Amino acid sequence: MRVERVVLAAMVDQRSQAGVAAQQCQQGLEVGWPDQTVKGQIHFLDFVPYQEIPAYINAADVGFIPYTPNFNLDKVLTLKLLEYLAMGKHVVTFPLKTICQVFGESDYVHPAASVSDFVSKLNEGASLPDSVEAAELIQTQFSWDAVTTHQCEYIEEAFRGWKQRNGV
Repeated sequence: MRVERVVLAAMVDQRSQAGVAAQQCQQGLEVGWPDQTVKGQIHFLDFVPYQEIPAYINAADVGFIPYTPNFNLDKVLTLKLLEYLAMGKHVVTFPLKTICQVFGESDYVHPAASVSDFVSKLNEGASLPDSVEAAELIQTQFSWDAVTTHQCEYIEEAFRGWKQRNGV
């Protein structure tokens, strides 16, 4: 299997757990396909100043979340995922429970069952046009205004229930 055309911007602190996972992912891809190396096609970036992140994501063909499912990571919905989607990028990930629960069978989040499936989905995602639907979803449901509104509604509903239960 060959990784044909993939430009990825994975912005991670190389010393962090995510950085280690990203390095392992890159090494796994390179070792898994030694005759068709992916060196030079996948870019793991160290710290990127916040204001420059949109330019890097815009230059990427596809984003990815290289975390293998485990008890702790199954509960993660990374800001990186939301940033990729806000820019309309397709995202390849391993099937982390929270990501699958939130995005289900979307046309822009592509869970992979194995490393070979991951590579296949990287190729597919890199060839797809940016997703207007993904960007609109993030703007309408995951903006700070939308999240704050949802949280306020949740708190108000809980308070109303408390008042009813306590006769206030």
